[in-house]
Amino acid sequence: MKRKIILFLITIAISITPIKANAQNLQTDTIITIEQDTDGNYFEIVTSSWNEINLQRTSLQKSASKTINYKNSSGDVLWYVKVTGTFTYEKGISSRCTNSSVSANSNNALWKISNRTCSKSGSTANASAKGTLYRGTTAIRSLTKSVSISCDNFGNIS
Repeated sequence: MKRKIILFLITIAISITPIKANAQNLQTDTIITIEQDTDGNYFEIVTSSWNEINLQRTSLQKSASKTINYKNSSGDVLWYVKVTGTFTYEKGISSRCTNSSVSANSNNALWKISNRTCSKSGSTANASAKGTLYRGTTAIRSLTKSVSISCDNFGNIS
């Protein structure tokens, strides 16, 4: 009898536990544009997004990032700045950015990264960073790049 009661309670616990239904967390990468620099280097802009759909609520959540890679003429990434945003939206009604973060680093010892900032406003996440090229201890060139990512009322990322 005791065993039947325990099994009955376990069955009830399993049946009332909410099940979170998520769509597949598929990542999509798209190179948006390439901007040529005067010295043969170039900026490559890449957007990535992941779906996290919660069917128990009316609002949906999506995370996305946009990266600006500063590359040399050989295609090597010298440094990058990346904004990541988390967005909540109700299809066709509203959207808002709930979180933003910045990541910016150098892959080349001659470039140093500073002034990393991020913010969010409405349905947009923003980030910026400054890359400075050094020869020894002397700064030769500085570039500040800003990147933003938005989500519309239908979950489209731009």
